[in-house]
Amino acid sequence: MLFFGADYAPATPGPPTRRQLADALAARYPDLVDPGQPLDAAAQQFISRRRGDRNALYRFLQDQVAPAPAWPPTELHRAIVDLGFDAVVTAWYDDLLERAFDAAGKRVARVVGGVDAAYTGGGEDVILVKLYGDAARSESLVITRRDMRLVQGNLARRLEDVRPFVRLRPLYLGRPGGR
Repeated sequence: MLFFGADYAPATPGPPTRRQLADALAARYPDLVDPGQPLDAAAQQFISRRRGDRNALYRFLQDQVAPAPAWPPTELHRAIVDLGFDAVVTAWYDDLLERAFDAAGKRVARVVGGVDAAYTGGGEDVILVKLYGDAARSESLVITRRDMRLVQGNLARRLEDVRPFVRLRPLYLGRPGGR
């Protein structure tokens, strides 16, 4: 099992890291977000100052990550595929890993929500756990401090869901926890 954090930029140009997303959020909304914060704090501040409106935050994040089809999977993504992990836990919002596995002819079971693991069927080559959600599914996005606490509190249970499919030892790339 590989843990792939979102604080390591695999290539430039490419999807923004969580720090770059926080900086872009502060730049786009200087009246709502103080600069220099991590993404979870900046997102929490944004939502608080927008009176709980998460939709604008989702749209912002999707706008930042949506160009991902223009970015091809990097050497790092292809190396992850070549290493043959049974499961990859990622904090990235984009679909570059999915596309790298797809290009290699690997069947991927995406676990974005808590019940997704129940539908894997066991015929997949790899299970990809999108720990912080997927940009294509705004309801799944984990962005604020509150979101992070919920995910971290449920992490053991989510990993237990994919455990029956995993044969390899964990390997961490990037910092787990997103900071």
